[in-house]
Amino acid sequence: MAETVTLPVRGLRRIRVLAVLTASGIVTAALAGLLAGALLGWIADPSPVVVALVVAAAGLADLSRWHPIDVGRQVPLEWGRLFSETTTAALYGARLGVGPLTVLTSWTWWAGLVLAGLHGPFVAAGVAAVFHVVRVAVMALGVAGSQRSGPRRSALIARLDRPVAVTGSVATLLVAGAVLT
Repeated sequence: MAETVTLPVRGLRRIRVLAVLTASGIVTAALAGLLAGALLGWIADPSPVVVALVVAAAGLADLSRWHPIDVGRQVPLEWGRLFSETTTAALYGARLGVGPLTVLTSWTWWAGLVLAGLHGPFVAAGVAAVFHVVRVAVMALGVAGSQRSGPRRSALIARLDRPVAVTGSVATLLVAGAVLT
């Protein structure tokens, strides 16, 4: 998806497109976080054991190949043909900001949103916004300098998707374990 917005533009235009993509996603991610915090914030903060269990459950779900809840589709490519690059970036970013409105490859978004939501709306808004920024950074770095054709890029991304998701889950488990001990 990021390649449809970032590959065709270079220089300052690319920076502007990435900034719009990031900013619009931060807004929708923060709104999703505020909502999660409003719905879950009244529940007492979770104990370290509950945090560990939620993180472990997300990791196990990732390792088991149980697909996260999402719409299962990327953003509409037609937007890139119908609108300017800046408008397209704003629309793509807004949809990406709410993780399940695209394709999720890991349960990390859900685990993070639930745990952050238990700490209130502002914590959840911040966590959701950070998730979006990291997601955009990973996508932008993944296509940076790519000279491959569309099908070759897609094949490379498909080959790397599973190892990246598993590595992310294992890293999350290790960090959570280190923080909780």
